[in-house]
Amino acid sequence: REQLAAARAAADAAPTQELRVIPEVRSPVTLTMTAVKLPLPYIGGYVYTRAYGDIPGPTIRVKPGDTLKITLKNDLGPGPGIDACDMDHTNLGFFMNPDVICALNHTNLHTHGLHISPEGNADSVFRHVQPGSSDEIVLPIPENHMAGTHLYHPHFHHSTAAQAGGGAHGALIVEDPPGSLPKFIEDMEEKTLVLSLANPAKVMRFEAWGHATLKKGKFWKQQLWRNPVYPDWQWDAVSGTLNEHSSLTGDHLGIDPHVYVNGQYIPKVTLKENKWYRFRFVLAAIEMRVELHQNDHSEDQAACEYQLLAKDGIYLHEAPQRVHRISLVSGSRADVAFRCSCGFLDFNGCTATMNFTALWQPMGVGGLAPTVESSTYKMMRIVTEPSAAKS
Repeated sequence: REQLAAARAAADAAPTQELRVIPEVRSPVTLTMTAVKLPLPYIGGYVYTRAYGDIPGPTIRVKPGDTLKITLKNDLGPGPGIDACDMDHTNLGFFMNPDVICALNHTNLHTHGLHISPEGNADSVFRHVQPGSSDEIVLPIPENHMAGTHLYHPHFHHSTAAQAGGGAHGALIVEDPPGSLPKFIEDMEEKTLVLSLANPAKVMRFEAWGHATLKKGKFWKQQLWRNPVYPDWQWDAVSGTLNEHSSLTGDHLGIDPHVYVNGQYIPKVTLKENKWYRFRFVLAAIEMRVELHQNDHSEDQAACEYQLLAKDGIYLHEAPQRVHRISLVSGSRADVAFRCSCGFLDFNGCTATMNFTALWQPMGVGGLAPTVESSTYKMMRIVTEPSAAKS
C-alpha cells in the first residue's frame, strides 16, 4: 500500500507535459494493430495493451467525396480464437457467462459516424482479420456527406470491449468544405482531444476471461495487461472477486479509471486569452460515460466558456449553444467552441483545470443499465497566456 501511495503522489506531482498533437493521415492509410505500453501512473510502471501503434491511433482526415483506403494489419500474436467462446448462454451477458469473451487477438475495423454501406470491402463488423494477416478496406465517402468528428475502432464480436476499451481507437474527421461555416467558426484553431477512459481493472478481467474458457477447462498464458512492477499479479479468471467500482480498487489497488488525453495523463494545453478554439472531443470507454466541466474553486483562476457546436458529427440546429458540462458516452463526440479569460489584474496569465466526472453504466445485466455516479478527477490543465492588450 505504501508503494502505491508513493506512485500516486509522484504521478500527481510530476511536471505536466504540453498536450500532444496526434499525427494526422490521409488516404491511403495503414493501421497496424499491435501491443503497446500503457502507463499506469497510480501503480507505477505500465501494462501492454492493444492499439494502432500508439494510444490513440492517428487522426484520419477525409473530405466529402473522397475514397478512404485503409490497410489493416494485425501484428498481434496467436491466442484463443472464436472457437474458445461458449455461446450457450450469450443472452446472459459476460458478467453471468464470461466465456463469451474470447478471440482477443482477432480484429477488424469499424467507424462511428460515416453514412456508408457495409457491403464489399467497406465497414462491416463481420469482417475477420486473424493474427498475422491483413485486410484492405475501402470506404467511399459520399460527396454530400456532412462534415463532422467521428471515431474508428475494432468491432470483432467477443473482443470489441477489450480492444477498443484498451486503447485501439482514433479520431476520424470529415472536413468542412470551404465557405460552409460562418467565418468566425471556420477560422478557429482546432485541437483534437481523444479521451481514452482507461479502466485497467475491467480490461484485466477481460484479459483473464479471454484466455481461460472455464467450461472447457482450457487456460492460455496471459501475455498482455501484465504489470512489471507487480509481475505476479494476475486477475483470477475463475472467481473475479475484485470489484473494480468500489473504493477498495481506487484506494488500495491504484487501478481506478482515469482519462488519458491524446495518450497523456493530465497534460496541459496552452491557450491565448479570449481566443476561441474549436475542441474536437472523442471518447472511448468501457461501460462508463463522462461529464467534462470546470469546478469553481481557488485553483481555477481562469474563467472558461463552452459553446457547443455539434454532437456525434451533427451540427446543432442552432449553434453555438452555451453549456456548462459536456456529456459523452463511449463512442460519442462533441465539437465545442472554447475560450478562457483571466482577471483584469492577471497580467501574467492564469490557469484552470478541466475535470471529468466518470459515471458507471454496467452492461450485460439482463438488459438493465442503471447509472451510478463515480468520482471526479482532474483531466487537463489549461494555461491561459495574457492577451496582447495586457502585455
